[in-house]
Amino acid sequence: LRQKFDQQWSLRRSGNDEAEQQRLLNLLRESLLRLEARLSAGNVRLSDLLNLRAGDVLAFDYPAQRPVTLEVDGCRRFDGWVVSDGRKRAFQIETPAPSDQGKRVERRPLRSLIADHR
Repeated sequence: LRQKFDQQWSLRRSGNDEAEQQRLLNLLRESLLRLEARLSAGNVRLSDLLNLRAGDVLAFDYPAQRPVTLEVDGCRRFDGWVVSDGRKRAFQIETPAPSDQGKRVERRPLRSLIADHR
């Protein structure tokens, strides 16, 4: 039984015809992806970060005329602007990111960074 299953799986995996590609695309179309508008504004000391309180303002050396990056599942995909759409924020795409920039960026959670410095 296992051998028969392995044979069918092997045939199914190697089936790279147009119908199979369309079937896979249809399955993936409903996938949810994480979007992040990222403002890469430099560095901050961990001690300053730990002392932040509600109402504090972080001043960044980031020109208002420079676009913000939109990442899709950790990969840079678009440059554009955070805009207001009525009562909600939105992202207006200006340009696709250069093709060499679509690499996944590994980011560590803030908790792990803080734990490393204790």
